[in-house]
Amino acid sequence: MDAVHEQLSESASADSFLKAEKIREEGSRLLRLTYPSDTPPAFGSFVCDVCDALGRLILDQYRAPATPAEERELTLVTICLVARIAPMLGFVEGATSDKTPANLVLPLERIGEAVLPGSKFIISRQWRYNYTVIELRQLLESPLRAILSPNECDRLLTKLSPNLYAMSFPAIERENVLLHVNFAHEVGHPLEDQYFLPERAASVLIELRRRIEREMPGAGVVRLVSTIGRASELTDAATRELFSDAISASVFGPSALFALSEVARLSESMDEIAEDMHPPWRLRLRHIVKVLQERGFLDQEDFTLKAWPEATTGLPNDVKRKVDDWLAEIGDITSQTSDRQAIAGDIAARCAYEIVERTLPDVREFARANLADPYTCEEFRDDVPELLGRLFHDLPPNQIEEAHNKVRPVKVASILAAGWLFRLAELLSLADQPPRDYTQRVGLLNRLILKALELKTIQDHFGAFHGTVEQGGD
Repeated sequence: MDAVHEQLSESASADSFLKAEKIREEGSRLLRLTYPSDTPPAFGSFVCDVCDALGRLILDQYRAPATPAEERELTLVTICLVARIAPMLGFVEGATSDKTPANLVLPLERIGEAVLPGSKFIISRQWRYNYTVIELRQLLESPLRAILSPNECDRLLTKLSPNLYAMSFPAIERENVLLHVNFAHEVGHPLEDQYFLPERAASVLIELRRRIEREMPGAGVVRLVSTIGRASELTDAATRELFSDAISASVFGPSALFALSEVARLSESMDEIAEDMHPPWRLRLRHIVKVLQERGFLDQEDFTLKAWPEATTGLPNDVKRKVDDWLAEIGDITSQTSDRQAIAGDIAARCAYEIVERTLPDVREFARANLADPYTCEEFRDDVPELLGRLFHDLPPNQIEEAHNKVRPVKVASILAAGWLFRLAELLSLADQPPRDYTQRVGLLNRLILKALELKTIQDHFGAFHGTVEQGGD
């Protein structure tokens, strides 16, 4: 029996060491690939270093026959390798230049760093049709500290950014550049904790309890507790999503509405609360419309584009009308209250969403006040019409031409807004044409937007763009 136990111990140690080596080898292979940013390979190098450290731990500490405590620790090492370390390589592998909208990665990283100072981002694809954000250090630090010595763990973690996030996008939308405005929503999630303070959560819970007890007189304790718990979860989930929507609208202006509406079209219902407790799409669109109205982008009454100059040159006369027609459709959607009717029949949801809707003005104000450089309606009005004109001439919308052979750089938000308006005003009319014609025009638009972002990145890197600069070629 001792011989069998010794053999099993040796086998377990060898198997765990082999896993560490395989992960490290794959990490080393990924480091030889090309990335649009330094962050993914730096994280890949960290994963390799962790595997080296765990491999040394296995060789140094585990022997046959192992004590029960040693066997438990070896099991922890193996679980850490399989469940925590290996999946991290998926973020690195999905962040290569050929799997991401490469020219958009650095601008998105800079936007994320502006919203969350001191943070780093890995922008990576995933095959789920969703945009997601994961805080990586939080996932790794606890299991590593449970296994490695404090000094070894500290040595490794000094190589990892204190605030490192993996931002994932739907792989099939890689070339749909304009849709990636939804990244700003994900950037908003780590900012939530600044709003959702413990005292705020406690106040909400007290109010929910009071409301639900009034709605359910005579209900048993178990049913009351269950309903209050569910209402609390619904309130928290809805407010967090709507908070991040407000951040997205503050960062990108109308483009946030355009991008969210495109994702909403794929939903089975505009009125139902999702299985993951996300609020109804109709409410989310209504909320973003309100943000844009409060910021001066949209008219308060008729949903038309308000942040638009009285006269424009170089644009077709019907551009604004076409965009306003599309906005009128959004106005029709958000004016309907079928989402509220769907919620009304559920006591927990009704009580939760009464609180959610009442707190939305505060959410919108907090999002506005806590962004260092929100996108303004003045920037939209001054820049987007001229950038849109460049797109109508098949030119990248990366700069504004001014007098005396000077050019003025623009925000990423203006570049993407020009792309969205061109798509709404020009390309939607091609939807009834042969698919190849529409596909070719959409492909050209995406390439022009990516080229504009590439040129802006070069301008930002090589020039001090605090004023105007000499005209350069496209």
